[in-house]
Amino acid sequence: MDIQRLTFEDLVDLDELRVLFDNFSLATGVGTSLSDPQTNAILLSVGRHDICVDFHPSCPDALEQGKESNRTLAADPKHPGEISIHCCENGLVDGCIPIIIEGRHFANLCGGQILFSLADRDTFLKQAERYLVDKGAFLESFAKVPVVSEKKFNALISYLAQTVSIMAKAALATLKTRKTTDKQKSLSVMTGNEERLQLALDGADMGMWDWDMSDNEVFFSPRYLSMLGYEATDLPHTFATLEDLLHPDEKLSLQEQVITSHKKGSGRWNQEFRLRKKDGHYLWILGRGKIVEFSVTGSPLRATGTYTDISRHKKVQLELQDREERFRELFNNISSGVAIYSAVDN
Repeated sequence: MDIQRLTFEDLVDLDELRVLFDNFSLATGVGTSLSDPQTNAILLSVGRHDICVDFHPSCPDALEQGKESNRTLAADPKHPGEISIHCCENGLVDGCIPIIIEGRHFANLCGGQILFSLADRDTFLKQAERYLVDKGAFLESFAKVPVVSEKKFNALISYLAQTVSIMAKAALATLKTRKTTDKQKSLSVMTGNEERLQLALDGADMGMWDWDMSDNEVFFSPRYLSMLGYEATDLPHTFATLEDLLHPDEKLSLQEQVITSHKKGSGRWNQEFRLRKKDGHYLWILGRGKIVEFSVTGSPLRATGTYTDISRHKKVQLELQDREERFRELFNNISSGVAIYSAVDN
């Protein structure tokens, strides 16, 4: 399974997570949010205080200061479990912990709009005057902001982040187990068909491949590998193996064939290219493939196809091309006139 292709929403149901965040905010008074680390898009936000919801957005300066605080938190990379603390210019404190599973940064968990100590009332009164908002209502919202010690705040956010990480890890483990089980079932059902197919392919001297695009695993048939001088266990069954064996001149053209076939809707491609053998020489191959499985959004998930050794045919073709080019060069540069006659009706 290619973990880099997964999103946080593939692992955890956000509606279920909202219930956890709601209860956390209700118990602690601390607002929480979850964002995508690549786009900074908010995935979930719960328990924000009135002062940030009703007043700061009405003032461009206050709104920009809040956004800048979020950007500062997101831009401060931390290790798993390590918290970043930032006090925005509006005087409120936020904290952020990355949710990292098996080296993949899935999300940023933030908590905040709190105070570490009782703030000077006059400071927030001046804010109300600067933002041109109702002073009484603004100070009433300010009074609702919880005061939490830095030590306790760190412990609360760390606890919530650990809980979310445990949920995500459990979901990832379930996905891996399910994928392995599904593959085992599929292999069991397909064994008989594959044996008959393999006999037919061996008779036609063709190799077969099956590419799972979700995790870039590729099944190479024994004949496929023996064409190149390898045993079945010599090479990892991954798409990276194919990329490594491809001749440098063919890498881009093969990728373009797959992409173009998908865009045109046929999902089929034929391509001649070279693969490096175990002895270092290159073998000319005719590859035929078809995308056979798609996701609900139409993205390709699985492709399969065959490879045929066309080296002898290609050698003859290239020799004929070379001979034709040499004769054409001779013909174009000869100093004497040349005429070609055909006998017609004797």
